[in-house]
Amino acid sequence: MSPVYQPAHLHRLTKPLMNSNPASPTGQSEPHILEVSHPGPEFDTVVNELWKQNSRWLGFMPTSGFRDRAERGTLLAAQIDDRIVGYVLFDLPRDVVKIVHLCVDTSYRGRGIARSLVDKVGDRHQDRRGIELACREDYGANTLWRKLGFAIIAERPGRSQRGTLLKIWFRNHGHYSLFTPVADDTAQLGTLVALDFNIVLDLVEEAAPRGLPSQHLLDDWVTQMVDICITDETYHEAAQLPTLERRNDIRNQLEQFPRLPVSRDQRWHKLVSTVSALVSRAQDSDHRHLADTIAGGGYYFVTRDQAIIDCSDILANRFGISVLSPQQLIVTLDSIRSEDRYEPRQLNATMLRVEYTIDDERSFIDDFQNYGQSEPHSNLVGIIREAQATPDLSGITVVQTDSNQALATSISHIENHSLIVPLLRLVGTDRLSETMGRQICFLLRDQALQKGLGSVLVTDQYLSLSLRRALEDEGYLQISNGWRCDTRVGLIPISEIADRGNLTASDIALYEHQNWPLKVVGSDLRTFVIPIRPAFSEQLFDTHSAEGTLFGRSTELGMSREHVYYRSWRNSQGLASPARILWYVSGATVYQSEGHIRAVSQLAEVQVDRPLTLHRRFARLGVYTRDDVMKTSAREGRVMALRFVDTELLEAPVSLNKIREMSERIGKPFVALPSPQKVSEQLFATIYERASRYVT
Repeated sequence: MSPVYQPAHLHRLTKPLMNSNPASPTGQSEPHILEVSHPGPEFDTVVNELWKQNSRWLGFMPTSGFRDRAERGTLLAAQIDDRIVGYVLFDLPRDVVKIVHLCVDTSYRGRGIARSLVDKVGDRHQDRRGIELACREDYGANTLWRKLGFAIIAERPGRSQRGTLLKIWFRNHGHYSLFTPVADDTAQLGTLVALDFNIVLDLVEEAAPRGLPSQHLLDDWVTQMVDICITDETYHEAAQLPTLERRNDIRNQLEQFPRLPVSRDQRWHKLVSTVSALVSRAQDSDHRHLADTIAGGGYYFVTRDQAIIDCSDILANRFGISVLSPQQLIVTLDSIRSEDRYEPRQLNATMLRVEYTIDDERSFIDDFQNYGQSEPHSNLVGIIREAQATPDLSGITVVQTDSNQALATSISHIENHSLIVPLLRLVGTDRLSETMGRQICFLLRDQALQKGLGSVLVTDQYLSLSLRRALEDEGYLQISNGWRCDTRVGLIPISEIADRGNLTASDIALYEHQNWPLKVVGSDLRTFVIPIRPAFSEQLFDTHSAEGTLFGRSTELGMSREHVYYRSWRNSQGLASPARILWYVSGATVYQSEGHIRAVSQLAEVQVDRPLTLHRRFARLGVYTRDDVMKTSAREGRVMALRFVDTELLEAPVSLNKIREMSERIGKPFVALPSPQKVSEQLFATIYERASRYVT
């Protein structure tokens, strides 16, 4: 990461984010920071001029990557006197902002362009812990980051130049976090990428034109996210090269890459046979490459061999590895870093059912054995049979589609007031799998709550990368013997945790997410009552009242972990994240005689923009159609999107008359308004104590 400065042509941007500034005391104009839209001349300038002239420093970025950020509002540009002089491109993973590019016209250096761009990013996302970026040690920008308020929180070896460190910089937003910031989080989850021999040659020899895309596998942002590895088969193929000089040169070059740890034992040879049958058109060496990747825990295998790529679906379903070309991997990784992996709309279109027994042990093992990590057959059989032998203490959950396709499973038992989970598995590596991972990790927490247990401990030694990501997203913490989350309930005063520092509303929101369904009172975290029509409440969260319309039937998976709700941007009454939402389902219906508060959620994000822009940005989360969103927009053509998480359906919904009684007792009358309204924490606590199953 380096702020680079090159001339840019003149273009006018059309979406100012701040008022026009007068000229500075020196006679120079101050920068305007604007949001870039696609399509448009401003987008073309950023991509075709600023980025292309400076891609040597900024690294490869597919045009789709710029387009996706523009649609999400995470591509900003700086303008001075009708000239585009720089841009910042960033992502919003978890609770931080990650800067991907910062680029400034060279003739405008020293005029505060970089600071204005970074400050605007910080201002727009002050609710997040801070801003993070990675920069190579040998880039001159390292002095700039200090001036902009960043500090180094981690270092790791870079891959682009041997011996060059990659520094992880962080600018704190002033929140006292209860949790240690995790730098380079995706790499810490062990995302291993194994290379076919033809890709290795692209990287270590003078690349032919067809091999140029492979060179970008060593871009710094890529090596931040994944570990590029080689297999033992690479050395065997190197030994087949025609000349001794070339063989020795390639062997020396291979030393820069880590090798996947694989024991070529009897299980490995059996794996080679299985792969050979599945990918019959590939060569024997390709079968060994794939077996090394699977046995070594690789998540991606990168190749140009079409015979292997044609079998990618088979390999993904059987072994959980993704086979991609270099270009496909670049696009996939960019998509992962730029947006959440959670996509409940895929579940919305899937008819699901939950079984609590294993009818066919052989089929179950075929679906869920982790061949990729060389899990012994006996390990899975032992867990299954122990659970079947102790039904009073053990629980089995198998999630399937209505066509009997297995999606996920968990096996658990109770021990020392904790739910112990020795088996937690997913089928596949696509977005549906990622979404199902979030769902089943939440269900485990909910099962522990229903049984009155104090924690969940996942001890499965063969967890997939998707599940480790899901556990982290759902608030589990990795410890020495697995992944753990505590199950705390009720309302607690902030004094129980305030000794750890001065906590902001964002800190409390994060704490409540990590400790769901616990609620903290006495903090700055606000609560809003938001009215919602019954038709949308049924689709978004209230499946109990609509016989499971979200999934077409009533199952335990009827409540997704994230959703988006659209409303008019007018009369929002200061609605902003982080906050709690009390959902007021208005009107009389077949299941309520008057309006009721039926659920509580955490408000994670509020965005106001054009309806189609927001629909594209949040379509992965919603049940709203494009027409639904268009109807919600005001005459000015804008709409408000509310992204909310951690929804709890209230066991005893509170009627409008009861809310009024509660409000009168605390001296603050309640009126059911057609727009959001902020309510006191005292009223929130009174409603929650009465309605939640988690308050005793």
